[in-house]
Amino acid sequence: MSEESSQFPKSTSIEKSGIYIHFPFCRSKCPYCGFCSFTSEEWKHVYYEFLLAEIEKAGGFFGSFFPEADTVYFGGGTPSLMPPFALDEILTRLRSSGYFSGRLEEMEITVEANPDDLGAEYLRSIKALGINRLSVGAQRFSRKLLEVLGRTHTADDSISGIKNARDAGFKNISVDFILGIPGESRASMKKEADVLLKLEPQHISVYMLEIKEHTPFALMNPNIFPDDNLTADLYMEIAEKLKAAGYDHYEISNFARPGFRSKHNLKYWSGGKWLGLGLSSASYSGNARWTNPQDLQGYFECVIPDDFSIPPKNELTERRKLAEEEFFMGMRKTSGIDLNFFKERWGFNPLEGNAEDVLQFIEEGLLVQDDPPGTIRFTLRGFLLSNEILCRFIS
Repeated sequence: MSEESSQFPKSTSIEKSGIYIHFPFCRSKCPYCGFCSFTSEEWKHVYYEFLLAEIEKAGGFFGSFFPEADTVYFGGGTPSLMPPFALDEILTRLRSSGYFSGRLEEMEITVEANPDDLGAEYLRSIKALGINRLSVGAQRFSRKLLEVLGRTHTADDSISGIKNARDAGFKNISVDFILGIPGESRASMKKEADVLLKLEPQHISVYMLEIKEHTPFALMNPNIFPDDNLTADLYMEIAEKLKAAGYDHYEISNFARPGFRSKHNLKYWSGGKWLGLGLSSASYSGNARWTNPQDLQGYFECVIPDDFSIPPKNELTERRKLAEEEFFMGMRKTSGIDLNFFKERWGFNPLEGNAEDVLQFIEEGLLVQDDPPGTIRFTLRGFLLSNEILCRFIS
């Protein structure tokens, strides 16, 4: 490894940090969900106290490894099960512990929410706290497909919940939509996409269903799922439909009205820094990456010690690996990777030595190398094979 490539990477244009807060509790576990979450409430209050303790302890290291934050993202699990007073206490504790000093109204503060949690009173309460963005897990608008997904809400819950959010003053609403569900068809996707567009959300995330290990879906007969060709066609069709409706397709799964890209998630895809707090949360400081334990006992033991530190001992600091992960994440953006900047930042070009592969993928319509040849990016069809293609370039 050269002397240049052993130094810390040059900074990116993402100047401020993001904070991710994980709330792992749900009313019920969806059969496709591979996230770290629980349906039992036995440990919920204990977890909350340990989360507050971690916030205070990690705050002592925040300025050393992370610049001031401008985004907070409550993910899960089901963060909309957290009462407003708990969200308020977390935001207050973040401020008093030195994570940010600006007004919340000037930040992007997101809460993931189930549609059936979006009552008018709850929304008014969390809006008053400074929370200004919602990510609504509608997933689909068909009763049949929602039942297949194990969702507890209805299409009407999603429609009324988004209306309640608007009435409460939310002007930045994202909606999730899943493809590749057993029993779906082109006709159902088009019908439900029309319902989605009528809701006029500022942001839409379109995910292709992934079968995760150790989930109920993984035990089902694979023949009940739509074949890959149909799912690929549905993805391309809805991407074109959203683009025609004025949405900017800025990342493989994400579409936004102008000015409404997810500032927090862009940190993941653009080499920004973020600190994850709570069970199973990942963090990236620019020269190290680490993940909190995925079991409650392990997480509690991680927070308790007096010698709590950031980064912890299980950090990943191997420079080449961090660079490859950043390349992998950056290629999720429709703008792709600026190879000149990447080389300046990390000391190498990930495509060097792969000229024949690059040319092949360009000729097959999967990659585009912009002129001047400084940027490489996927085409819409290339996104469907992105993992396989990227594995040709990184170890």
